[in-house]
Amino acid sequence: MEQLWDDITRAYDHRIQAPGKELHFLILIAFVCSFSFIRTSAHLIRAQVSWWPGNVETKSGTHVHHLVWGILLLLSMGYLGISTDLGSPWLELVAVAFGIGMGLTMDEFALWLNLQDVYWQAKGRQSIDAVIVTTRSQINGRAGIHAHLTRPFFTTMTITTVSAIAASN
Repeated sequence: MEQLWDDITRAYDHRIQAPGKELHFLILIAFVCSFSFIRTSAHLIRAQVSWWPGNVETKSGTHVHHLVWGILLLLSMGYLGISTDLGSPWLELVAVAFGIGMGLTMDEFALWLNLQDVYWQAKGRQSIDAVIVTTRSQINGRAGIHAHLTRPFFTTMTITTVSAIAASN
């Protein structure tokens, strides 16, 4: 186990931190984690799992989609990241918050593409496809991370998400 941790640390230092890809990596990890969390949350809500908190609604009963919170995070963190000269650790925290906003927003990609709530319909698959494309483009393009470094992470996240969905049904 110690050898594995050393390999991960060395790979992070040489392939992510040293070449200046840390912010891209943080955005990617926050994006994938927030998407996985909110997708799992939606399945738990739909299954009416008793211990899960449920939907966000106003007093008048209006459902507030997580897309709204994602857009607010993208706008505010994007503005902070561009308009201010943040140092560490603030820049890293803004990158993580931006990635979380991406996950919340892209999970409801089909909603803003179709201008209707199709989350549980066949068209809802468009959100999953958009997340896959976004993740691959981040890995291949901006983050420049080699697939062999991220494959175990994505495998673990996929198994966790599928297990949570199966358990809620």
